[in-house]
Amino acid sequence: MFIELNDGSGQSSLQVVVDSTMPNFEEITHQATGASFKCVGKLIKSPAKGQLVELQVCSPEVHSIKVVGECPGDSYYLSKKKHSNEYLREIAHMRSRTKLISAVMRVRNNLAYATHKFFQERGFQYIHTPIITASDCEGAGEMFQVTTALPHAPEPINKVKTYEYVGQEFEEKKDETTQKKENKKAKKEKKKKKEEGAQGEEEKVEEPPQKEMIPFE
Repeated sequence: MFIELNDGSGQSSLQVVVDSTMPNFEEITHQATGASFKCVGKLIKSPAKGQLVELQVCSPEVHSIKVVGECPGDSYYLSKKKHSNEYLREIAHMRSRTKLISAVMRVRNNLAYATHKFFQERGFQYIHTPIITASDCEGAGEMFQVTTALPHAPEPINKVKTYEYVGQEFEEKKDETTQKKENKKAKKEKKKKKEEGAQGEEEKVEEPPQKEMIPFE
């Protein structure tokens, strides 16, 4: 009998080969996916493809295999086949046993450990601050406001300009840009009109009347 044994520390499993001469072989054969075992055997180089080593439980005198926890098929919703993410969302309490979710959890664990280790070694302390969330329940969103716009050094923090909703800052910048363009355009038009008016005044200036020459006899 072949058992695929995994302790949850990695993606690869250890293949356990159980011989029919074991005293509790009949009990082992009735176990389903998800059951837990405690095995004592001989670790050898695997003759088959797919794994480097395998564990042989073949000698009743020195080897043993024990069922630590049974897993009834009617209450265990994971089978050997691959399950979709939509299905795993329905059984959130069991999805950590799949290869996908367990791999994600191990990556998150290593990232969190490295982050905490980095700051702890440099004298920082880990504290639990209020959770920043987009959900506004019972006025919780009015506790404080997060902003990256800081005032100048001598000014107090209450001088920081606040915004009523997300995107208002960009809208104001867009309005300011539009207003600057309109002001620039208005100045150009005013200057053009002024130049046209000055040119018209020059054309209206009349030449002074010439004096009439009276001949003398």
